[in-house]
Amino acid sequence: MDRIKKKLFKSIAVLLALQLVLISCGGRSGVSEGGSAQPAPHFKPGFNLFTPEQDIELGRKSAAEVATQVPLLNDQAVVAYVQQLGARLAERAPGYKFPYQFNVIAARDINAFALPGGFIFVNAGAIAAARNEGELAGVIAHEINHVALRHGTNQASKAYVAKTGINILRNEEEILDG
Repeated sequence: MDRIKKKLFKSIAVLLALQLVLISCGGRSGVSEGGSAQPAPHFKPGFNLFTPEQDIELGRKSAAEVATQVPLLNDQAVVAYVQQLGARLAERAPGYKFPYQFNVIAARDINAFALPGGFIFVNAGAIAAARNEGELAGVIAHEINHVALRHGTNQASKAYVAKTGINILRNEEEILDG
């Protein structure tokens, strides 16, 4: 059984890594067409084969890999500001209390992403584009919610189940044809 869990974990980790490459965050503003703010819906994490502790382990390994692949910003004032703002927001995050870590990527693109377990990366371009702290806080809060709702491992879990189902069907087909 332990061997199966390790194999499952590795398979899902690969799927998650691929998903990270393919996904970038973009979303709704929470403001209706008429310009009035809408009440925030309350969501719950979906189906997940991972424990929160496994999210943290996977996120830690993935964050270490990201840090070798992208240039991290070497401006302590900016990094400290993002970390302090992120920590204030993360205190109010629902669900499991992940050990949030906030990093700044030295890239002009307007982007941010979250890895499982609380590892959040914000591009310097997103910080520069924010007209005020509220806009930057919105970007970071959006990423915190990806972590809190465990979107990364939820998607990987669903992909694994779908892949397993397809493999079962293929095996049954081979048995019937053989």
